Amino acid sequence: MFYTTALATIAIAFIGTSVQATPAPPTPPTSFPIATLDISAISNITRVAGGPHSDATLSPQIAAYLYLYEGSNCSGTYSYTNLGGMQANECTQNNPFVSVIIQQIAPSPTPYEVVVGPRQCPEVIALPSVGVCYNLSGALFEAYAVITAN
Repeated sequence: MFYTTALATIAIAFIGTSVQATPAPPTPPTSFPIATLDISAISNITRVAGGPHSDATLSPQIAAYLYLYEGSNCSGTYSYTNLGGMQANECTQNNPFVSVIIQQIAPSPTPYEVVVGPRQCPEVIALPSVGVCYNLSGALFEAYAVITAN
């Protein structure tokens, strides 16, 4: 009887330590100002030969999410990414998107710049503000990156 109880206790302890809760996906913002960014009309876009690149520097751990929408005015189907866990200075491919918003969960300064652009990031445009929905035009947007100062 002692061995059965001991084995059951060990099994429960092992199962209890191996189960991890999966965090719920963030709820996208529902109220926000809307602006337009046209990559072909802005003179201060960044043109990068080969796209942004890094030697595996990680971006700061910040509670902020980037939402990429297939519809204008940040509506319809979307994908999202946690900016705090992204690799800095790396161009990340995505399905095409036409509007985008950064949702910052914790009120703290954003120590990096979030940019969007065409596939492979040959040129990118920075998202000027957090909490603003940007309708994008002037290119087929399929990539994003977090740029940090080196």
